[in-house]
Amino acid sequence: MISDIKKFHGIILLLGWAHLSFAVLTSPAKVQSLEANIPRREWLQLGGFLAVAMGGPGKCRAEQAQGVEVITASDIGKAVRISTIKGAQFADSVDYKWERFSDSLRDKNQCDPTTGRRMFDNGFRRDGTRIGNPVLGNLCSPQPLRPFDPTLAASLLDTLDRTASKQTGQSEAVLKGNVKELQDRARPAFARAEMGKNEAELERSKHNFEVFTRAKAYSAYISDRPRIKQFQEGWGSSVIDLLASGAGRREFTSPFPKASPEDDTRRYDEGKLLDALGVISVCLRKLESGGLIGRWEIAVPTDDDGEVVTIAVDDDVTLGGQIFLREETMPLSGAVVEAIVTAALKRSDILFRSDSFFLDPSTTRQEVYEPTQLLLSLANLRTGRSPQ
Repeated sequence: MISDIKKFHGIILLLGWAHLSFAVLTSPAKVQSLEANIPRREWLQLGGFLAVAMGGPGKCRAEQAQGVEVITASDIGKAVRISTIKGAQFADSVDYKWERFSDSLRDKNQCDPTTGRRMFDNGFRRDGTRIGNPVLGNLCSPQPLRPFDPTLAASLLDTLDRTASKQTGQSEAVLKGNVKELQDRARPAFARAEMGKNEAELERSKHNFEVFTRAKAYSAYISDRPRIKQFQEGWGSSVIDLLASGAGRREFTSPFPKASPEDDTRRYDEGKLLDALGVISVCLRKLESGGLIGRWEIAVPTDDDGEVVTIAVDDDVTLGGQIFLREETMPLSGAVVEAIVTAALKRSDILFRSDSFFLDPSTTRQEVYEPTQLLLSLANLRTGRSPQ
């Protein structure tokens, strides 16, 4: 899965997807140093232990279009797998060459003034026209996360627990017992990964542990796609009630002109979308103030006529757990940002297709690739109500 994520990031850089023409909303923002999270390699090593200690992977999330595909044991399945592996080996070779090329184009001194991020530049053609668009990378002036708010963290865990009880039909006592059993088995591995961390890092690591173990335990009761979505909507709705009750379009602003399509063919109510983005913005600001996430950006690419929204969140303190849950194909992602987005758009009666990716804005080199950013891409926006 991580390999798929790396390839997607290379494609983003190649195509210049993160255009400077994005209508971007940036928070006044703080960003956490990489040392405050468990590095990806440690998570993969940790995964080898936890997969045995906690009974192996859960049910597949392939229905959620997360890039996970099932290869069957049939003859044709084996043939496809062999062909896929050979193709992947070639793609890896191409990826490696592209990484070297794209990283060499990074302008260490060029900084986008709106987003405060460094830029990749694909260069120019012989006729002087630009090849693609500049691509935004890591922050020009990284800053640490704000002080961790344990009260806010505890409130988020409470909303997760209450949602689990409601969505699974299990009593809180049963669910707490399942979580405790899992935590007892997983704690030694996490303790080893926490060695050498300071007090602030340990607080964030503990919250990551609490969210990860809950999401894994509750995943045992959630299987099909509709129930996964209902869980996300329920959790997100509780968080919105906690953090952004009464918020709306007035809370969403952008330094760029809004997209103006040539024809009025949007399939959704623009005002309702702005209401949803306002709610999301308020929630993200409070999560940022509480030291649970770093820099965040909501972007509406003007060249997509407002049909796509991207939400990038740096240094979510639970990102390590999210990566491991994805590796294990758990039904629940443990991502509060995803839950907030899902619930906010549901409240505005907007349907959408969502894809999520773990990115490292600082490089495309696979040997040093450490995801620090959660990127949500919301496409196929349209008015409608999801099934209850």
